[in-house]
Amino acid sequence: MNTQSDHLWHALWKLKLHERTKIFLWRLGSNALPSNLRVVQRIGSGDPLCPLCGLEEEIYNNLDLLNFVINPPLCPGTLEKTKNLKDQTSIQLAVTLEFIWNLRNQVVHNEFKINYLAVVKNIELKILEQLTVLNLVSGVVAHFELNGVWSAPPPHVVKINVDAVLNDSVATLAAVARDSFGTITGLKVPSGLLVMVAYHMWLLHRIMKHPNNTVIGINTVTRRYWVRAMMEDVSKNGVLAVQTLRNNIMASTLLASTAIMLSSLIAVLMTSRSWDKSEFIVFGDRSELGFNIKFFSILVCFLVAFLFNVQSIRYYSHASILINVPFKKMSLDHHHQHLTAEWAVSVSADDNHHKDEELEMGV
Repeated sequence: MNTQSDHLWHALWKLKLHERTKIFLWRLGSNALPSNLRVVQRIGSGDPLCPLCGLEEEIYNNLDLLNFVINPPLCPGTLEKTKNLKDQTSIQLAVTLEFIWNLRNQVVHNEFKINYLAVVKNIELKILEQLTVLNLVSGVVAHFELNGVWSAPPPHVVKINVDAVLNDSVATLAAVARDSFGTITGLKVPSGLLVMVAYHMWLLHRIMKHPNNTVIGINTVTRRYWVRAMMEDVSKNGVLAVQTLRNNIMASTLLASTAIMLSSLIAVLMTSRSWDKSEFIVFGDRSELGFNIKFFSILVCFLVAFLFNVQSIRYYSHASILINVPFKKMSLDHHHQHLTAEWAVSVSADDNHHKDEELEMGV
């Protein structure tokens, strides 16, 4: 051994590393790892290519690589921080090389399927474990939880947790931002509104293109048949039709009363200052403005639902009269040709469509 290699070996055993990792680095620098190229050189046959990439010969006998771990290049910094930073960088490089070698063995001997995101995550955890044991963790890294339990960030700080899943054809990435109270900030309300708008746009498209595949479309068709059947013989079915419409009017009246009662309650909460906000389970912003925006949004929903219910009562009242019109006699008069079953059916269908819209509002 020359003087340079002797210096590397002495520096290797002084590194702040696990003894197992030091042995691995010693085998790496001594050309003692059973790589594919090493096996081919020994027995004279086999595949010398790397089992991970399959592009180049597998070489794990580079003293320059060992020197890179022991003496990593560092950015200019203060002298008192250089030693600590050098130890951290050496640990990161050494643990990464050891993990790559172990991953290579899993692929060769166990036909392991590589999940690259999981590999990167495991390397980070192993590096952090080594740094924690050796008390080399910086103030920022020290807040990381090794046990996987989420911890709240300091006040006025938002912590973003990111996770990802990757397979052969699909990749999914998700992120959650939470404040010091553990509540999701800045994402929940816009996401909820976006989901609601997207759902109603999709529902509108389905109603227009494939009405028989939606509840609203099926109800519209069946109600058209029902109105037509009721008007076939008004003398027999008139009472049944009026009772059915009366039940729907009572349901709309109940829902309208409930909507306006809840609207009044929300209005009282918005104008009152005597109640404690901590008694409410509220996600996201808990400021005075945030509460007012949320209460106003709910109030608008209930008022719109009240308006739709009142409109449905109005249309049901008209339909209860039109459904008893003797259209067979009226249609014989050329002055009343528009008073037909089809016209009464369309009016009743519009009424029920308003009813379905009101139910979609959630009241």
